[in-house]
Amino acid sequence: MHKYLIICFIIIFTMMSNPISSNAHSSLQGTSPEDGEVVKHSLDIITFKFNSKIKEGSKFTVTDQGGVSREVESVDIQNDVMLGQLSEPLQTGAYTVSYEIISEDSHVVEGEFTFSVDTGETEGSGNESDDSEENQNTDEDQVEQPSEKNQDSATGENNQGKVEDGLSPVVIGIASIAVLAGIGLIWWLLRKKAAE
Repeated sequence: MHKYLIICFIIIFTMMSNPISSNAHSSLQGTSPEDGEVVKHSLDIITFKFNSKIKEGSKFTVTDQGGVSREVESVDIQNDVMLGQLSEPLQTGAYTVSYEIISEDSHVVEGEFTFSVDTGETEGSGNESDDSEENQNTDEDQVEQPSEKNQDSATGENNQGKVEDGLSPVVIGIASIAVLAGIGLIWWLLRKKAAE
């Protein structure tokens, strides 16, 4: 009888450990700039916030509307935040950011989001550069503050990465049913053995 109980616990533990590990995959919680945002100043830093720790080796690329890649100078990873420094500030235009991060459980998560930069600058505005720079700094503060608040509350439906090798709720449901069926079968076998 003890033998059947040990087998039962092994089956339950094995079935339940897979869904638990799938929850360790990192998912994107928010970015700065945000998906779809129109930034009113040139920028050279892109920030990613994930729901769990990510590993070194995580990276991202930035391409403009013409498909030209912008050079990423450095990537700094601090727990669940990835901060990327571009070699040059992004000027007016539309940009796509593609990321590939390594979750704490070593699974790769990929995704992308888009944003636009609209500095409102034209050629020959050199005399007004000091005033516009001050206005850009003020706009930057106003844009970044709401975006930081939204990082924690963002559902990130569009930003949600594709998780490789993850378990869906359907698979978890099937696994739960299999566990219950296994427990019922073991209980039936134990009862049958006791009756003999």
